Amino acid sequence: EYQALLEELFKQEQEALKVKNEKQDEKENAETREGFILSREREFRRAQEKRIAAEKRLLLQHQQQEENEGQRAISDQDINGDGKLTLDEIKSFKRFDYDGDGVVSDNEAQFYMHKKDEVTLEDFLSSGWKIMKPAFTMEELESPIQDTTT
Repeated sequence: EYQALLEELFKQEQEALKVKNEKQDEKENAETREGFILSREREFRRAQEKRIAAEKRLLLQHQQQEENEGQRAISDQDINGDGKLTLDEIKSFKRFDYDGDGVVSDNEAQFYMHKKDEVTLEDFLSSGWKIMKPAFTMEELESPIQDTTT
């Protein structure tokens, strides 16, 4: 009777070891898959961080380019060199003649100046340049309209 009991215990032990080994294999497989997934996630995050950094650099370059273009534009239009644009200065450039009648009207000038009498460099760069830029892209920078009545 003890022999049969020992044999049964031995069989149970063998079965338990088999189950233990299977579970250990499953655990190792799961850890391997997890390691692979974590590795891929780290690669993805690094690539994403690089892409975001590159996009930020491009954005900063674009912003700097816009600011440089805006500064050139205001300095080209600031006829008296006081660092501000006035309605009269805007009216001196035919690029702002929206209706094409040969004269920049008060309404046309006020449109580009956001209904202000004068615009500082800071105001120009933050809002005025966005409105004026299309007028610059439609034609090259030009000289002020010359007064031919004198």
